[in-house]
Amino acid sequence: YGYYLSDVLCYFDQKNLTMLDVKQNFNPYMYGHIPEIGVDANGEPTVGLWFTLGRFSHEAAVIVGDNKTVYLTDDGTNNGFYKFVADTPSDLSSGCIFGAKVQQNADQTFALSWIQLGCGSNGEIEQIARSGIKFDDIFSYVDADDSGDGPICPDGFTATNVGHTRRLECLQLLPGQEMAAAFLETR
Repeated sequence: YGYYLSDVLCYFDQKNLTMLDVKQNFNPYMYGHIPEIGVDANGEPTVGLWFTLGRFSHEAAVIVGDNKTVYLTDDGTNNGFYKFVADTPSDLSSGCIFGAKVQQNADQTFALSWIQLGCGSNGEIEQIARSGIKFDDIFSYVDADDSGDGPICPDGFTATNVGHTRRLECLQLLPGQEMAAAFLETR
């Protein structure tokens, strides 16, 4: 942890923080969102985060001609391709986020469909992110059972890849956490 601690401490005023201090004060749900930098009427800079565009390692975002649809990519292993559709043109403050589902056809072409992950407003999602919510508040999780022919999850759980590993984890969305899962655990 020491190597990373010095990198993290540069964001804090006090240089005598420990890793425990950082862990207790760091909120991962405030990171991984697309920032927007603007200038207010007085010429002062403003900074905001687009929580509506999901939380992941954004690589590219493109707003298309309807000024409502944003395509978002997250390049890497076990990552995704997403689409956000705003409720109102030129206003990303509320709308729905979708994950791409790609299926290879027998003729080597691909079929693309979209799975709605959730809908919400920037204010609602930011409030959840700042609430102190943790991963354990959003999902129940267990390791997959590897004792048979392949990894198996218990009933009610869904297998998912863990980060950049080949290990599977079984997740179950907790009741009432659909918005948190869609926008704060998008990947």
